[in-house]
Amino acid sequence: MSFSYTLIGSNGTKIPIIGSCDEHAEGTDSPARQYALLGRRAEEQVTRALISSARAALDDGQSLTFGKFTISEAGIQGKRGLIPWSEATVSTNGGRVTVSRDGKLFSAASENVADIPNVSLLLTIVDAYRRGADAPSSGG
Repeated sequence: MSFSYTLIGSNGTKIPIIGSCDEHAEGTDSPARQYALLGRRAEEQVTRALISSARAALDDGQSLTFGKFTISEAGIQGKRGLIPWSEATVSTNGGRVTVSRDGKLFSAASENVADIPNVSLLLTIVDAYRRGADAPSSGG
């Protein structure tokens, strides 16, 4: 497993967390596994901290941009236009996030996970809209 997280402070300070480990060969106390766990926990906490403001922005009719993807209450937009939530398929595979329209062969957009700021927030919101619900509140 390879991992790469960059924590960016409000003052612009960047802290990279980069590494790899064999999940099956290394013990749970190995430094690489601990760094991977730190990155996952940071990602969860950042998503939790940002979800309520993201939800409020979407509820106010604003759009949010995550790399090549723009999301709104209407759907998700890639290079080939807006796809309504009811027709959107978002998948992660091989280190990429891909958006496509149900039943279409070609993707509307695809981008490396590493190139999408707050990818966990994007995927959390997408999951909520795909389930037909509003984005989850920060209280959960």
